[in-house]
Amino acid sequence: MSLAGVRFLPSCRLDVSAVPDECPSVAQVHIFSACDRAARLRGVDVTITCLAEDHPPTDPHTRRLAADIRTNDGSEASAASLALALQGFLGAEWTVIYEAAAPPTNPQLAPYYFADANATGAHLHVQPLRGTTYP
Repeated sequence: MSLAGVRFLPSCRLDVSAVPDECPSVAQVHIFSACDRAARLRGVDVTITCLAEDHPPTDPHTRRLAADIRTNDGSEASAASLALALQGFLGAEWTVIYEAAAPPTNPQLAPYYFADANATGAHLHVQPLRGTTYP
C-alpha cells in the first residue's frame, strides 16, 4: 500500500548557491509540510516541480521562499482543491497563486489566478506574503 505524499521532480534543487547540500530553508519546510498534508488529505501525490532553479537572483524561488507545484491531473477542479488545501494549511501569511496563460473557468480557482503568458503550463506557485520575513 502506497501513501500519498509530497514528491519532487529530479530537477528540483533546494539551493543554487555554492553549497550543494544545504538544508531546506524554514519557508521551504513549511511548503513541504503543507504539500504533504494536502496530499494525505486528498489521497493524491503532490509534486513540487520547481524550487530554486532557473530564476533570477532576486526571485522568491532563488531566495528559497517559493515553490511551483504541479496541479496533479491538470483539471481545474483538482487545482482548486489543492489550492484550497494549501492555503488552509499555510494560513493567511502565505500566497497561493494559480499561474496560467488563460483565466480558469472554475469559480473556486478564480481568486487564485495570476496571468502568466510565459508559464510552461498551469501550476500553483506558493510563497510567503510580501513583507513576511523568514529566518
